[in-house]
Amino acid sequence: MDAGACQATPTRTPRRSSSPTRASTFLASDAKRIKSAERVLQVLEYFSTRQHPEATVMDIAKAHGLPQSSTSELLKCLTALGYLAHDPFRRTYVPTARVALLGAGAAPLLLQGGPLMEMLADLNEQTGEFVVLGMLVGLAVRYVHVLPSSRLITTVVPESSSLPLHTAMGRALLSALPDEAIRKFVHRLNAQVSEKWRVTPSAILAETAEMRRLGYSVTANTVWRGGGMVCAPLPDCGDGQLLGVGIGSDAETTLDRAADFAERIRAAAARHLPGRGQMALKQNAGGDTGRENKEAGLFSAQSARV
Repeated sequence: MDAGACQATPTRTPRRSSSPTRASTFLASDAKRIKSAERVLQVLEYFSTRQHPEATVMDIAKAHGLPQSSTSELLKCLTALGYLAHDPFRRTYVPTARVALLGAGAAPLLLQGGPLMEMLADLNEQTGEFVVLGMLVGLAVRYVHVLPSSRLITTVVPESSSLPLHTAMGRALLSALPDEAIRKFVHRLNAQVSEKWRVTPSAILAETAEMRRLGYSVTANTVWRGGGMVCAPLPDCGDGQLLGVGIGSDAETTLDRAADFAERIRAAAARHLPGRGQMALKQNAGGDTGRENKEAGLFSAQSARV
């Protein structure tokens, strides 16, 4: 980012020209601005994933594979705008309260201390497993908040991960949509992904119907080998955004405790989100267990593939 990027510059109306060189110059300029915006968001997301809020220029440059000089200019710009504070003695940067207030008006449920964050922390403490908040973004699932497991050695689902819809979270989020909208999603998805990830509309609709019946979805050994997740949608939370909650563990534990994890999500939503919309989760009156789901191959990745 240029050092003067933070300063306001007068805008000029460009003359009309059919010159390809001039047109390509504008396109290159737009691409540069987009890249700069992407790097700003990468920096802010980087701070949200650290246990300790401060970071050096080198920390951020290494994390994103960026040149140290341009990273330094970017951090200076964000400091000038009030989003970062700089300690000149330790040469570290830390986000300010202005960053925390960015989403205050858009999604109050997602703020630290809000009911949804309290719900996720509750589930994390109860189970000792990692807990995720997922969102439907375009044709993919993005994990916008992850609480690590106290039992597993490593965090296998980093925050800001972008995953395909053929996951427990993806199916949970799709279940909140009408069938016709799901068909359109599938057609658009199949046109953009490799053959490995293409799905048939009939398979997805059948699995979505089963997801709605149970109130939750389960996958194991799909996103990562040896792991699994139980997910449920929060259709009316997040100011109209499609959100879902997931509890993840190793594959064996996930399949054995699927019904238990789902019930814990339902109960936590009832405690922390009263009156915030109907949870898709239901009491599993039939007494199905995760083991029975395992034997039935519920929501297996293979059942959805062409």
